Amino acid sequence: MVSVCLAALCVCYADGASAQTGLPAVTVDAPVARQKPQSQRSAQSTRATQRRAARAQRPNAPPAAPNPAVADVRPATVERGNGPVDGYRATRTTSGTKTDTLLKDIPQEIVVVPRQVLDDRNATTVAGALDVVGGVTRGNNFGGLNNYEFNIRGFPTRNAAKNGISAVRRYEPDDAANVERVEVMMGPSGALYGRSDPSGFYNVITKQPLDRNFVTLMGTVGSYGMRRTTIDANQVLSDDKTWLGRINAAFDQRDSFRDFIDSKRVFVAPVVSYSPSADWRVTFEGEYLKDDRPFDRGLVAVNKNVGSLPISRFLGEPNDGPIRNQYVLGSFRVEHDINKDWLVRFATQYKEGSLYGWTAEPVSVNAAGILMRRNTFRDYNWASSNSQLETVGHFGIGGIKNTLLAGIEYEHYTDLEDFRRSNNTTNPYSINVYNPVYGQAKPPATVLSLFKDRVDTLGLYGSLQTEWTSQLKTLVGVRYDNYDQDARQLITGQRITQNPDPVIPKAGVTYEIVPNFTLFADVAKSFRPNLDSDTGFAGTATGQAFAPETGIGYEAGAKWDLLGNKLSVTAAAFKIVKDNVLTADPANPGFSTTAGQVTSTGFDINVVGNVTRELRLIGGYAYTDARITQDVTLPIGARFPNVPLNSGSMMAVYEWQSGMLAGLGLGGGVSAADSRAGDATGGSFTVPGYVKFDALAYYTLNKTTKISLNVYNIANTVYYDQVRSTTNVYPGQPRTVWLTMKSTF
Repeated sequence: MVSVCLAALCVCYADGASAQTGLPAVTVDAPVARQKPQSQRSAQSTRATQRRAARAQRPNAPPAAPNPAVADVRPATVERGNGPVDGYRATRTTSGTKTDTLLKDIPQEIVVVPRQVLDDRNATTVAGALDVVGGVTRGNNFGGLNNYEFNIRGFPTRNAAKNGISAVRRYEPDDAANVERVEVMMGPSGALYGRSDPSGFYNVITKQPLDRNFVTLMGTVGSYGMRRTTIDANQVLSDDKTWLGRINAAFDQRDSFRDFIDSKRVFVAPVVSYSPSADWRVTFEGEYLKDDRPFDRGLVAVNKNVGSLPISRFLGEPNDGPIRNQYVLGSFRVEHDINKDWLVRFATQYKEGSLYGWTAEPVSVNAAGILMRRNTFRDYNWASSNSQLETVGHFGIGGIKNTLLAGIEYEHYTDLEDFRRSNNTTNPYSINVYNPVYGQAKPPATVLSLFKDRVDTLGLYGSLQTEWTSQLKTLVGVRYDNYDQDARQLITGQRITQNPDPVIPKAGVTYEIVPNFTLFADVAKSFRPNLDSDTGFAGTATGQAFAPETGIGYEAGAKWDLLGNKLSVTAAAFKIVKDNVLTADPANPGFSTTAGQVTSTGFDINVVGNVTRELRLIGGYAYTDARITQDVTLPIGARFPNVPLNSGSMMAVYEWQSGMLAGLGLGGGVSAADSRAGDATGGSFTVPGYVKFDALAYYTLNKTTKISLNVYNIANTVYYDQVRSTTNVYPGQPRTVWLTMKSTF
């Protein structure tokens, strides 16, 4: 009842369709309704086809752009800005403009990480995709729960969207089973997406149904008890192929190099599409994820020495059990081509999540290695609903071509957090980090915070892309947000309300000096309200809302396509200034004030290509100098914590196309980072730099079966993924080996 197909997603091209890998090439047809005998439907289909063909002639409008953040289902030979990519090199994107546009025509550095990269790396989360992007490093993982912040151009951020809609508002984990591509926008993106940090933004585009039947099963076993099974099943649901369905699921269970740490994850993601005609597209999509694992802040740095403990040492309590972290998501999207030049689309999404469990949280460690802890409980629940209505049009004025985007967005967000912890002064809960004894009696945890939050946001936004000549193009955009927040601390009765209405502009220009070499520059602002703290609530000493964080980013660079458009290089210099950063209030201990400013300057370069039919590569380098430039307690000029001055990575895969070795692929990767400041005090606490190597090999046995081997950190280098303080230093993964078999039916 099903047929082999998914292996086609791993096909790599170096020079159009001719540069395929050893996997079988498959053409994926659009899920366009097949013509019925009725003459009326036939005529409608013909007219729609004519409109789509006319749209294809426009420079920024390939045929019938669907929701800009949804994986496409049209032929791989016609690349779309939101669909599958042949190999590693994408040429189009929708995330940066919400219109399907060539990457080289967008005045912003944007890095697309396609599914092929995730498959080669055997990535199980989005972090595995972002690790190959120059200028992006891992940040706070929230107690080892894989709810990563990422440092983009020097600033930590959780700004992310899924299929173009903001998707990370609290502590949601993720799984890569249904990911088609990840697109990273460097620098401020608030003119399109609203409240966010000025550092950057990434959009996860999910797999969409195809017009053929298949089932792909994949199983992985490996070091530290790794056991993972995934399924990707696609089904044509109607004879005329107007209804298509696809489901991705993952079942993940593993131990860890960390003592007493194991995890279980279940992930299910169904999607159904309906195309009653060529100019209508409707999609229903859902996700459910449940992740259970203990809360683990990592190691401590006794006397600021991060190497004083083995990387396996667990400093919590094994009998605390796991933290249960889960979410459910549902979305509906519909899009209609009005004519060959204009379309309208609507999308709505609902997501709710929760986090529940106990942990022994580190507080401070003395010179003798005695770690003070708190018995801590969290019961967090949140929900968000988001709706967007957008129109995209193409028109000319006096021979000048334009693409207009206009949209309205409404989001309703609620959050209820119960946070409890013990008093480590009256009820000590310490442990010797050199000789830990577990199983102590737990001190009572009292309610520290019962926090209730409600946020309603109404956003109006638009952008105009103008092609003045074949070489000169500009982009201007602006967003207005009405942000209404009511936050209450139910224990103390404290209440904070705020209603800012920021205007967030963006402007940029590209100029193609010679064919395939384009210069670009842009400037953009950002806005993000200040309220949250570690306990879920923060305010000034007088009980007023903080002024919001604001930022501005400047960027200038070049985009270069080499080797007959097989290798793309993007390089940019940047400066980002972030104001109203929360810092301790020296006049009111225990409170904060918005006296902080952080400035990040530097440059980054990203390279991606299908260099030959056999060789594909992706990587990047970044120089990032992020420092405190204004504060009332921290030293001016201190380096911002957890940001390496130099960092980078490179990954390459070579696959034989013919001869006795046809179907064999070998690859490797290297990543490196400078030492990082362990805190923002400007002192001597740092974590060392590192260089680590990975390797991979695979062999395609036949048209349906592929065996892969991934070895991570070959040299077993000791390194640290992230650092937040002397009591939160998270070690990186030691040498790890995974063996995977993938079969399609």
